[in-house]
Amino acid sequence: MQSSPANNTCNYEIPPDQINERNSAIEEMRVTHPYYNPISVHTYDPYAYKFDVAKTIFFKGLHFARNGELLRGRFLICSAFVMDHKSVTYSTSPLPDDLNSDEYKQILDHGLLLKLSNHSLAPPSAYNNLCLHLMHIIRCPFLGWRESNVGKIPLLGDIGQFAAFMALKSVDSIIQWLEECPINETRDTPFVGMLKRTDFLVLRSNILTTLGNHKDAVESLNKALKIDKNHLWSRFNRARLWGLFMMKKSKKIFDEFVIVRSQIREDHIWSVDVYAWITLCIMWDPTIANQDVAKLTYEKCLAAEIRHSVLYPNKEAYDCTPLIIDTVKETMEAFLQSGSVSMVGVQQRPRLDHFDQNSDKRKQWRYLCSNCCKNDCKLFACAKCKIVSYCSKECQITDWKKHKRACLFITDGIIQE
Repeated sequence: MQSSPANNTCNYEIPPDQINERNSAIEEMRVTHPYYNPISVHTYDPYAYKFDVAKTIFFKGLHFARNGELLRGRFLICSAFVMDHKSVTYSTSPLPDDLNSDEYKQILDHGLLLKLSNHSLAPPSAYNNLCLHLMHIIRCPFLGWRESNVGKIPLLGDIGQFAAFMALKSVDSIIQWLEECPINETRDTPFVGMLKRTDFLVLRSNILTTLGNHKDAVESLNKALKIDKNHLWSRFNRARLWGLFMMKKSKKIFDEFVIVRSQIREDHIWSVDVYAWITLCIMWDPTIANQDVAKLTYEKCLAAEIRHSVLYPNKEAYDCTPLIIDTVKETMEAFLQSGSVSMVGVQQRPRLDHFDQNSDKRKQWRYLCSNCCKNDCKLFACAKCKIVSYCSKECQITDWKKHKRACLFITDGIIQE
């Protein structure tokens, strides 16, 4: 019997005492940061409250760092990142002169981040090394990005690839530390107790995805789910990778998103993405559920998108895949007009072409060429690092200029200036 995602209920209920604590924290945010509009004022979604708390911690860390208290500021910024990585707002470019004081208080600029990442800021210790690792991970998503010529697949520029490899090594170091000292995952401290192998395996997966290594990215998420089968962030990201890169059939992707949907509230930041994927899977494979269910989930997707535009007007913490939203709108609108599923936009969006369930075709998206993002041919991994892949010797030679520094660092620990 086919299950309808519309019948799923959320499992989160907030006790009254936590609501009171939340309201007190929101009041503190209003007094301390009058320029920030807390998201959790408008919803009881636990994610929104967690994001607001992390954001407040980040603002405090930024304040201390800008006033010369770099160690104190670094600790708070790292704490905010560990609590919710999207709470850290960062600019790679110099801040403009006309930036008002309130905006200045909300952005970590690259110059300040370099100061916080300085090895000589504090004597070597396990704690300081941990903070440095976290700073490397924080800066990774923001350095050296450029878009490819086959859709919105990010390619890493010269600085970006080295930053990604440095972040990957830092993530692996933290995971190894937690594996060797498992008590650190349960230690009752404001900072260390929040470090979870599962979360860092998701971050590892994200880094590998930017490097075009989707197979190992999924393996990291599989490992996280073996540690904790209820780790929703891992399940959500794995389902997205399966769908984006044609790694599983529509029914399998649908089942994963239904599980995620059953565990989140309507206002959760993932709800737009979840409803969009459920709709697409049904449209692509009518044996999953009837088209009335697809219409219902599509309506929920649109409602969630409108709701998110109110909760997250500046796209803060907005963890949605624009490509998916565009595709579900085009596919559903074509269906409503013609009464049949159209291959709308498929030529422009080859990653989303689930119509051909040929396993060989799905395997193509396990890796992307690090230089040109090509995947429709046999790819060869870098013989030294075995992380990035190439479609030809020409691409490998072209990419070596930016890959050499990162490759030597990840394999031999050599940092070339």
